[in-house]
Amino acid sequence: MSISCRINIAELRRAVSRIYVPGVHLEWGFWTSPFLVTTRCLLDMFNTNRAKLKDHFPADQPVHFFFDQQMEKGAIFEAWERYMASRPLETRELYGSVPRFEDDQKFLPLQAADLWAWWIRKWSETGQMPEALTKLDFGGWQGRGEKHLRLDIAFNEEQLVTELIKWTRSAITPDKIIYDVSFSLPKWLS
Repeated sequence: MSISCRINIAELRRAVSRIYVPGVHLEWGFWTSPFLVTTRCLLDMFNTNRAKLKDHFPADQPVHFFFDQQMEKGAIFEAWERYMASRPLETRELYGSVPRFEDDQKFLPLQAADLWAWWIRKWSETGQMPEALTKLDFGGWQGRGEKHLRLDIAFNEEQLVTELIKWTRSAITPDKIIYDVSFSLPKWLS
């Protein structure tokens, strides 16, 4: 199974700038790293939609996540406990152990993941998604993946704002109002 999760970095920055809580200084830290945000979105969406994938792997078995060695490793380890603590027990049981970080030169599945990530990014940046994902058009060669399950998760600005509002709500007192400071000018003013 190939899973990808992608966001537009400019949309992430705009989403962060849209959240406003009067009298509260929001510390965005984690939410300014595209890698950390996409990791969080991937984990959330994968297990939220897991029932739809039950024909491809057992729905009651934990799934383990492996990543390349990265500088974000420490941040993911730090966030993992908080993330798991905020999930219902039945969801926590579906995640495997703490994510593992491996050297992609020694752990071959990560080489395949790197290749997949490169093509997802290329297809996304050149506007070829989702057609290329369906056709598995790898430039000089065509993939034969009729049975190969592909899951592409993409968050746009509005979806990122929704996630940021959820995070903000969990981090502040219930009496505070969260504003989405989004507006557009009429065409005649712009």
